Amino acid sequence: ATPDQLASAFAGILAEALSALRTTAHRELRVASELIDSSLRVTFADSANGRAYANAEGSLDPFFEALGAANGAGLSLSEAYGAIRSLGGEIRVARQGEGTIVSVKLPICP
Repeated sequence: ATPDQLASAFAGILAEALSALRTTAHRELRVASELIDSSLRVTFADSANGRAYANAEGSLDPFFEALGAANGAGLSLSEAYGAIRSLGGEIRVARQGEGTIVSVKLPICP
């Protein structure tokens, strides 16, 4: 993956979060990063209770649409998954209280 693909992956994750936030009155989105050993972890946490795909099998598969085709960004998470995996990283999607957290872990080049 190129730096542009990584930027697009992060933009896609943010697009999914912003789309999901339209479904809730309490709107909060937090992005954080931290160094862990020889990796960088970036987390995207939102308060959108409408992100039903957080526990769904296949949420990183192409064309998965938990919010419906008119609401979601479509390939965003799948494309992010591909770009991050090509860099040797990993991406996880999970529930966090009433919201969702997407965690990206990338190796740091020496």
